[in-house]
Amino acid sequence: MKQLGNFLLTSLDEITIGIALILLLHYFMNLDWWIYGFIIVVLVAILSFKFYIFYPHFRKPLTGTEGMIGLSGKALEVLNPYGQVKIRGEIWKRKVD
Repeated sequence: MKQLGNFLLTSLDEITIGIALILLLHYFMNLDWWIYGFIIVVLVAILSFKFYIFYPHFRKPLTGTEGMIGLSGKALEVLNPYGQVKIRGEIWKRKVD
């Protein structure tokens, strides 16, 4: 839910412009209802496209060893106590301290 709130805050300018456009057109031109519906559909399409493109930026990155907690992999050699494993196509090796 927090990600949606961040997205809406970053999209506040598009939402404001859309509402202002609809109100100005209604006040000065008094157009048919389908034109307002078309404007709303276009604005929703723009926001959906923007959300699709920028959604990965709002997620917490899952990289490194912290992102692999709970995943299963394949042991490439005996793990006694160190060795190599393959997780998501990457080979990881525990370094000796």
